[in-house]
Amino acid sequence: MKQFSGILIMLILAITLVGCVSGQAGDISIINSWEMEFATDAVGNLLAASTNNEDFTGEKMDVVVRFSEDGTFILTNLSSNESWDGTFEKKTSADNATLFEVTFADGAVADAVVGKREYESGNQVGSLTLSLEDRIVSFIEKED
Repeated sequence: MKQFSGILIMLILAITLVGCVSGQAGDISIINSWEMEFATDAVGNLLAASTNNEDFTGEKMDVVVRFSEDGTFILTNLSSNESWDGTFEKKTSADNATLFEVTFADGAVADAVVGKREYESGNQVGSLTLSLEDRIVSFIEKED
């Protein structure tokens, strides 16, 4: 199980940094609203993407997650009007990412990695990768 967890963390970090030159966490905080980019199964097969993704022809959905200062979160699938809530706590951090443990109200536990992507163009965006038992969901900072 520990080996699987280690591999999963490495996969999360790799997905978080795809297309990036560097991944400085800097001033990126989990206390924010995030919108889904895509979801994959545990081995990386694409399951769904944001409705904004014009290149993907499979299932599309609008999913947002909001982490609050009181240590709670709510994850909402706007496409189906379903939502899940729970709590989160910081586990560890490095210069380029912070790991959180996310606990859903039903007791399911996931990892969330927050960092900053910097693309070759110089554009930067906050990135959150949520690793669930059977899927990995990539989010970016929601623009208000």
